[in-house]
Amino acid sequence: LWNPDSPDMHTVLFRMQVEGRNTEFVAYRTGLREVSMDGIPGGEQEDGTLYVNREKVGRLTAAEYRPRSSEKETESDLRRMKESGTSMVWVPYHPQPDWFYSLCDRIGIYVCNSADINTRNGGAARTKGGNPSNDPKWADAYVDRALTMYQTSKNHPSVLMFSLAGPGSSNGYNLYESYLALIRVDSR
Repeated sequence: LWNPDSPDMHTVLFRMQVEGRNTEFVAYRTGLREVSMDGIPGGEQEDGTLYVNREKVGRLTAAEYRPRSSEKETESDLRRMKESGTSMVWVPYHPQPDWFYSLCDRIGIYVCNSADINTRNGGAARTKGGNPSNDPKWADAYVDRALTMYQTSKNHPSVLMFSLAGPGSSNGYNLYESYLALIRVDSR
């Protein structure tokens, strides 16, 4: 099983056939892990502690990180961060390229992914329509961005949690609807 101390990855091979003929072969690297918040799944414990592979996760030390344009420089940064005790990186404002998540998978550092939502300049009024996060006409766009973030990174074992918006974004109805949409899609 994948964990930060032993980030074991596996290659899954897919073979597509049409009318008995092989038409395409695809290899995909992934890791296997189980995450739970309220004790061991199926167990009696419910203590609100984070578990990965039924092992209690110690204190998460998170750092905001914006990947560089170079994969090699980003890898160097992530390795240095992990060696200095950082156990999780938070990537604010928007999802990252797939190579970033693959690096985190291989290095063994957790990721808090972020939806491409930033309303910090949109006002903080909590009235209906007072900011984009609380304006129902933006609900579909919010939900779409949250689901896109989830779908593009859900198979990376390093992605441990999701943030619905960037720092300083206003709260509101649309973020709650995004949260509910993620709960629905993740509980399948």
